[in-house]
Amino acid sequence: MRYSFVFCHGWGFDHQFFAPLINEYFLHTSCYCLDLGYFGEEMLDLPSQDDLSQSDNTFIGIGHSLGLIKLASLNIEFKALIGMQAFTNFLGFDSRLHKKRKLELSAMIKHFRMNPIDTLTSFHKRCGINHNFSSHFNKAKLMQDLQSLTAMHQLPNVPLLILGAVNDSTVPLELIYDNFGRNKVKIVVHSKGHHCLGRASSSYDNVALVQRECATKLVNYLKKYFPKFYPRSILDLGTGIGYVPESLFSYFPKSKFVLSDISPSMLIQARKRLDLAVQAKELLGDMEKQDFGFHDLVISNLALQWTSDLNKTIKKSYENSGVFAFSCLLDGTFNEWSRIFMESSLPVPTYQYPSKQELDNYLLSFNANEYFSDLKEFTLEFSSASSFMRYLRDLGANYSTQKISPIDLKKIIKTYTHKIYITYKVFFGILSRPCNTH
Repeated sequence: MRYSFVFCHGWGFDHQFFAPLINEYFLHTSCYCLDLGYFGEEMLDLPSQDDLSQSDNTFIGIGHSLGLIKLASLNIEFKALIGMQAFTNFLGFDSRLHKKRKLELSAMIKHFRMNPIDTLTSFHKRCGINHNFSSHFNKAKLMQDLQSLTAMHQLPNVPLLILGAVNDSTVPLELIYDNFGRNKVKIVVHSKGHHCLGRASSSYDNVALVQRECATKLVNYLKKYFPKFYPRSILDLGTGIGYVPESLFSYFPKSKFVLSDISPSMLIQARKRLDLAVQAKELLGDMEKQDFGFHDLVISNLALQWTSDLNKTIKKSYENSGVFAFSCLLDGTFNEWSRIFMESSLPVPTYQYPSKQELDNYLLSFNANEYFSDLKEFTLEFSSASSFMRYLRDLGANYSTQKISPIDLKKIIKTYTHKIYITYKVFFGILSRPCNTH
């Protein structure tokens, strides 16, 4: 008997959703990775039913969210199904839960009809990731499947495993137990949170060496060049698990902190990291859309480069602060990784970051009272390409603007089994407003 795994992503994603999982655990296993056709060609290429009946394949379906229902609709006899943050009734059977989620879904459908790009971006951020999708998407398919969430669906009578995640606001544990809790279904709760396998926060601290080092450097620059400045209120944008406020608290123990992040589980980790004496308020949401008001110090460490409009976010942060300090990635980050893909004649999977000159020119146009900037490089060693991919996965980072198929990733992994070096280039900038004294 030969096991084959059929993967299907959920709403708002494509076949690359499962790429990290496949590369980590299924490289030497027969896999079919489906694509529902939201952002490109629909790929539902499975063996025909005649082929299946004559083969010794045993199929196991693995679906994320709506993907489990999509798998159940295929003309395939699955031996077992695994649902990652999945459901059969997205609205829920409980009347109170149903009413609440129906209102939320109706609002999302209405918003998608008016502004699909903004809706997709917000959805991905709520999932806890920065997911870059093609501007050429199939609005009709996305809308059709979004509206299908109002219906109840049936699963085949096969062994079923459901994986839930703490702090998943899209398919919360309450919904999972509402759908499956009475049916003697095996439910396993993942501790990491998010709607994307809960992959970021708990393992993040083990791999975020550069993030931690940059937070320390940013705070040290602030103390060195603004020695008399003592902020009464501090806003940390994209706080992550709290490296910046942890460092700032030793200098400003009487300050009031506001910790802002798109990820609930990151905020929980940040709260755990900080001393109980820290006066801290959590602000959950998208920094680009929040009206966070004025703060004596607005600070951000390696987060602004993920915004859709870097310059606009910088300007907003500067205008709402006495002092604005930040770090962000620069052009040249992960150049070594880009070269690996170029040598393999594959699309280069990295973002386009600004240059230091571009940032300096933009920041100098503010005519700040005082301005400081610097560039630092950090080089990390990895035992192989596969090791670096695991690093990115544990970091919860998505540094790619190109679709990379599992086949292409396998090619990279098999070719680059030796040590590789990866460089971060990081910009540090601090500006004070003309009206600010320190």
